[in-house]
Amino acid sequence: SFPTYKLRYSLGPSLVQTRVGSKPDYSTPVLEPFLDKNTHFNEQIFQYSPPFGFLDMKNKLQEILDHLPASSEERRGGRDCRRCLVIGNGGILKGLGTCARVFMGLLFVCRLNSGPVRGFSADVGNRTSIRMSYPEGSPKVWEDTDSDIRFVAVIYKSVDFHWLRAMITKTSSLWDWLFFWQNVPVSVPLKASQFRLLNPEIIRETALDLLHYPNVRERLWGWDQVSCLAVDLTWCDYVKK
Repeated sequence: SFPTYKLRYSLGPSLVQTRVGSKPDYSTPVLEPFLDKNTHFNEQIFQYSPPFGFLDMKNKLQEILDHLPASSEERRGGRDCRRCLVIGNGGILKGLGTCARVFMGLLFVCRLNSGPVRGFSADVGNRTSIRMSYPEGSPKVWEDTDSDIRFVAVIYKSVDFHWLRAMITKTSSLWDWLFFWQNVPVSVPLKASQFRLLNPEIIRETALDLLHYPNVRERLWGWDQVSCLAVDLTWCDYVKK
């Protein structure tokens, strides 16, 4: 079938070498995809509303950073070609069990939102290196079992900071839940050290430099997949979506 053929062809060594040299040429490269206490903030980050920045949210941002690790993790892997995979939530891989074995040989496996694993591992594998999501898109039932998984939070609105703080500190603020457009998880079964906050400059650069949008627009949703690709490009030599 087409998806199987495409996957096998894409992972060929010669194509990997070709793709390594064709990463997006960002005009203002973002070296760190995640924010931490030691991040030196460009003032631009506070000039745009989410998801492109944290306009009027400096205090909320600092409060979250106080609960996160002091520094973001280093790029994993040695000198070998680092391969990453971004798995969406579409049904195109259903029934293609041969793909799962290929997935498990990759260094990073990034899953988006509440993309399922249980019951579908034969087709999409069962490893998860990164689970990237915003509150409403996060799994209500946690299925990832990897001990070194990272949950990467994407901020789209002010109340998302309140939810993220509650997930990290294992507390609850019921009134905040009224401001979400659908039910959100009441807990994420991870340690504080496993949470990460996406650098909104990743999304802004994706919009302006990769997709060539003329300007950023407020309340623009649906950046999960392209942002995850951009994050993986900072870590890996080859990224497959």
